Amino acid sequence: MNHQNLLKTLGFTFTLILSNASAFGSPLALIYKGPGACSAEEGDAGTTGYGCAEADADVAVAAGFQYRFVGPDDLNENSTEAEISALFSPASIWVQPGGISNVAYASMSSTLISSMIRFIENGGGYVGFCAGAFLAADWFYIFPGWASRYSYSSVRADVGYSFEPLLWNGVVKNVYFEGGPYLYALAPEVEVTARFNTGYVVSARSNYGQGRVYITGAHPDAPQVWSQEDGISDPDGSDFDIAINMYRWAAKADGSM
Repeated sequence: MNHQNLLKTLGFTFTLILSNASAFGSPLALIYKGPGACSAEEGDAGTTGYGCAEADADVAVAAGFQYRFVGPDDLNENSTEAEISALFSPASIWVQPGGISNVAYASMSSTLISSMIRFIENGGGYVGFCAGAFLAADWFYIFPGWASRYSYSSVRADVGYSFEPLLWNGVVKNVYFEGGPYLYALAPEVEVTARFNTGYVVSARSNYGQGRVYITGAHPDAPQVWSQEDGISDPDGSDFDIAINMYRWAAKADGSM
């Protein structure tokens, strides 16, 4: 059974209160941490052990969020409506880190995927970096467009670990990039926020139901240790400000409507 059908058959409802976390303190970000998301536990976080999930937790703190790591089996086919609600009702956003999209999708339980999609549809936010962009567009179908690996394009077949000059909301920013996608065939309602210097779209945002989805093929969440490990340098410093804006926009905590 696919997750769209499961949504219909589960028959659960949970109350999502977007202002819940901010009413009682900091908003809560749920961050996926498991197979397909590079992390220390998965053994693919480099020599420092500082992976994508850990980096996204640091972004959450910098953005004024609390965070909770969510594993692929935190919900399963035996989970009750109360357990689903307990996980998602306190949250403002779901963060899908970089990694390997097909591995993450295959590892996540269908109940977790369906519940996450319903959370966004009912007003929650989704932020996806690199593999998280692939997942939103090509696996979860919560973003009205498609994603394809940028290195498969005819214009940048040689791109690898690098800082790519991106035109982000009208400002050139050199942002860490590691095998991520470009976005294409976008629906008219999609707002493009960044492009590669080739003109290809790298970041965009849109609504899904009552919620918001903000994805990028790049890594504005990248800590300095990543570039140090790769032996490359960032010409203009940290891009956490971009990642912070993504969290806040998705959570409707930036003052926009």
